[in-house]
Order: sequence, then structure tokens, then C-alpha cells
Amino acid sequence: MDHFMLAPGLSGQDMLDVFTHGQNVAETALMVAGSIGLGERVKKAAYVSGIYHDVGKCFIEREFVFKKGELTDEEKGIVKTHALYGCAFVGKIFAAKDYGEFVLYHHEDFDGGGYYGLKGKNIPLVSRVIRIADCFDALRSDRPYRKALPLKEALDIMDEEASRKFDIEIYKVFRRFFGNISLNAVARNF
Repeated sequence: MDHFMLAPGLSGQDMLDVFTHGQNVAETALMVAGSIGLGERVKKAAYVSGIYHDVGKCFIEREFVFKKGELTDEEKGIVKTHALYGCAFVGKIFAAKDYGEFVLYHHEDFDGGGYYGLKGKNIPLVSRVIRIADCFDALRSDRPYRKALPLKEALDIMDEEASRKFDIEIYKVFRRFFGNISLNAVARNF
């Protein structure tokens, strides 16, 4: 991909939403990366990749990315390409080529689910950090198909999905930021 064209119908507000979400993810990713003792270079990678993790959505038709209802399987396939577009875009603007890889794999589940089927430690570390931060901000933010969830409800959902979706050691560090809010599900999953 040598050229990038914004999706038709994409508004300034749509782009602002993508980058506001990116900023939130970047800040959470940086907080987690620092707390698990990662070095400055990796913390920077987590922050920058967090900002741009969803930039690929700006190159997909708006009707799919911001659809209010449930996506069909075909539409889900189209939306999944945002990770590939994001990887290519980030690869063009940053000398650190691994940033694009971190963006590409930010939807990988620790158990091998996700977009590309990477599993466990085969998922880049920064992508594993972004996965948690992205999920948290997505649950805590208004989406086209639902309102933002309260903190406890968002954490309950993440706790239930933790052993499947997340690197559990990183997730435990993330969870420490919220004390003992609803740790029942986390305890059941370990």
C-alpha cells in the first residue's frame, strides 16, 4: 500500500473519535507498560502504537466502522482489515517498523482467537498490552451500538474474558489499578 485515501463519508468527528480512543488506549498502555517494568523504548512503542492502533478504520467505509447494529460476517471481515491498513500506514510514517506489527496484532486473543490466530507469547508483547488497553477503553466509551459501560460492569466483562483474551500476567498488573472492584470473576478464571 503506497497510497492511502480516507474513506468516503468519513467526518472530522469520526476521525476525532478514532484518535481520542487511540489517545486513551495509548495512555493506559503506557501506564501498564511502565508498571510491568518495560524499558523506555518499549514504553514509547506501546504509547505510539496505542495512539495509532485503530487508524486503519479511517480507510474503511464509514457504514461498516460506525454501524449502529450488528455486523454481518462479511462486514466483520471488512472491519478486520483496519488492522492491516493501520499496519501499512504506521509502517510508512515511522522508522520503527515494529510499530506496524504491534498495530497489526492488537486484536489477537491470548488463546489463539482473534484476527490472525497468533497465540500466547507469539503475540508481540506491545500488542498484548494494547489488547487490554483497547478492550478497556472500548467498554468504557460510547460506541455506535451502545453507551459506555460503568467501570464495574466493564471490569466484570474483562475479568470474565481475561483467561481467554489476555496475557494474564499483564492483565493482573492492569487490574491492580482498580483495586478489588469485582475480582470474583478473575479469581474463578485462575
